[in-house]
Amino acid sequence: MGKSRLALAAAAQCDPGGLVVVVDLGDTDDDFTAWTEIAAQVTRAVGRGGGGGGGEGEGEGVSTPEELADLIECRELLLILDNCDLVASRLSLGIARLVASCSGLRVLSTSRVSLDIYDEQLFWVCPFSASVADWSSVTDPDASAVRLFVERARAQQPSYALVDDDLQVINDICAALDGLPLAIELSAGAVGMLGLRGLLNQLRQDRWPASSRLLDLPARHRTLAKALAWGDGALAPEHRGFLQQLTVCVNPFDAETARRVADLDLPTAMCHLEVLVHMSLLQRTEQATGEVTFSMLNLVRHYYSVHVPLDPDGLVKARDRHAAHFAETVALAACRLNGPDHASVLGRLRARRGDHLAAISHLQSSGRHDAAARMLIALDGAVYDLRCLAEMHERLLRSAERLEDRRGQDDDRSLRARALETAGAWSLTLGDPDGAVAALSRARCLYGELGDDAGTARVAAHSAEAARRTGDHTAAADHVTYAVTELDRLGDRRSAALARRTLALVETAAGKPHAEAHLTTALGDLRAVGGPRAVALVLMDLARVLTAGKKPVEAWAAIREAMDLLYDVGESQDVADALETAARVLPLVDECHQRRSARLLLIAQALRARHKLPEPDDSSALERLLARLDASLGYSTMTELSRQIRGVTPIAALNDALSAPLAVPSAARQVEGDTLWDLTPRQSQIARMVADGLTNRQIARALELSEWTVINHLRQVMQKLGCPSRVHVARLVQQATTP
Repeated sequence: MGKSRLALAAAAQCDPGGLVVVVDLGDTDDDFTAWTEIAAQVTRAVGRGGGGGGGEGEGEGVSTPEELADLIECRELLLILDNCDLVASRLSLGIARLVASCSGLRVLSTSRVSLDIYDEQLFWVCPFSASVADWSSVTDPDASAVRLFVERARAQQPSYALVDDDLQVINDICAALDGLPLAIELSAGAVGMLGLRGLLNQLRQDRWPASSRLLDLPARHRTLAKALAWGDGALAPEHRGFLQQLTVCVNPFDAETARRVADLDLPTAMCHLEVLVHMSLLQRTEQATGEVTFSMLNLVRHYYSVHVPLDPDGLVKARDRHAAHFAETVALAACRLNGPDHASVLGRLRARRGDHLAAISHLQSSGRHDAAARMLIALDGAVYDLRCLAEMHERLLRSAERLEDRRGQDDDRSLRARALETAGAWSLTLGDPDGAVAALSRARCLYGELGDDAGTARVAAHSAEAARRTGDHTAAADHVTYAVTELDRLGDRRSAALARRTLALVETAAGKPHAEAHLTTALGDLRAVGGPRAVALVLMDLARVLTAGKKPVEAWAAIREAMDLLYDVGESQDVADALETAARVLPLVDECHQRRSARLLLIAQALRARHKLPEPDDSSALERLLARLDASLGYSTMTELSRQIRGVTPIAALNDALSAPLAVPSAARQVEGDTLWDLTPRQSQIARMVADGLTNRQIARALELSEWTVINHLRQVMQKLGCPSRVHVARLVQQATTP
């Protein structure tokens, strides 16, 4: 972390009238040797410093804290005990007596563990920030990680040239290294042989850089493994075994997860966690929700899972318990995903995505494809929000194939049918209607054999969407009419609502007049039983139908609400669809929005190219719209817009779209129902909470959002209401809502 350099920098700024003694205890592992070395260094300093009668022979034979106190007396002295990790606990009481006896003495120790004495003040040295927006920011204080990496890479490869595209790779390297200075320095030395992208690929495969060639480094700093091995000597066997079992956890975990993985009772697990936090091998964090979680640096995980021997059978059992725990938590979360606490459940699932994938991978590698399939199906309601749809789709198909090889009971066929149905639905989202048809056809046969009417109806709804996307509107109409009728009969409101979405699009393409009514019904059902992403998708469809019906103001209100929901749950695919819908609507609301419309289309194109997303269903219509805007705005304007959108994030794109005012015949002060004019429902809710005096953090906790999401919403509120600060927002809302 650079604790030694920080201590020496502090010493350099001390009062020149006092004495500074630096004692490196890195090679010392017993208290007698440590006190002898401390006494020798202090004796030399006192002799050099004079002023206290010290001279030749003073301090000879000093080897205890009491004898050292007699030597120091009242002198002003800063004693730096550097790298005292291995002896900190043995020196603690002696240091306490020494400080109590010597009024002018200050002790500064650098260690991964604290001394645990009353007068101690702790200063935590944190990793460097691991992300920089552009090269001009490299000199900023928050750019320490990137700056150190570049300096060390160029120190060993003076001719090494960096280009703009390298910055994100360096950001990713520093993030993989947790911003640890020693890890960054050692990794930078490998750039000459591997190149930036080669180094990043090595780190992503858990292949850490080899030893440093620098001869003037301490032996323990020449490799990352030696750096951790040096401090491992102070770790008791039971704590080491506990830590090794926790290496199977990918994301931050709570005490209950640690208990389950290590197969311990909660009090014992809590004691072990406290010790590991105390030794800086785990980090403790209190989340915005009040939950306490623990995390492990990548370096620590790699060392204790690779370099420290562990009984292979014990590690397999830890992985079994890890997989069982997360399969259970996912099953419980699936029951609550469409409930009132959707946001908090989704947040927890998103925070543990790596553990879900690790659990699924372990279940599949150990041949338990039924458990893996159940876990993947349970994640169906959240897989879009977890932003790993392609990987989970591939895994689900793999387990479905393995289940098909088994000849078993109806339970096996039912699970296989549900797996194929889910995989078919995911294929549609990934833009592969042919793959969807193949999976759905097999699912339909299995549901037919089982006599499962609900499964057959759901498959019909998905098949209708696949037919619609391939242009077979007759087949789509037949499938979806049956699906809606059957799902209504069975009382499956959510599936029926999603089927109505397809029905509305089919009828719109056929020029029928009732498409809007289907979507309104679907929207009402999904607000009650569906998640926010499902609501957002129906709102986007409603906006398209309203646009076709020459109702641009209503269409803009629908797409604005959809984009507001996508702040928290939208994938890049959803955001691109929303931006394209907004771009179609905006010029119809007001011709002055042509420039913004062109900008949104260009951003959507960039998102599709960057994330390799499928083309939209109406790509030809969008191309014609962009051509008209190009002709209207001119080459120079379009070129400038193309330059401006480089690197735009989905959230920034949504901000851009939502900053366009809604064309309503009144000022922002007017109120209709619970919503302030010109604000989305979420923005109106946040504006009212600001008026009630809540801070961003309090609003985030109350609404179960991230604080950054609240800030984004508040920026939009301030822009739309023309308010320069949150104080003005509060005043305006209070005026608008006062009778």
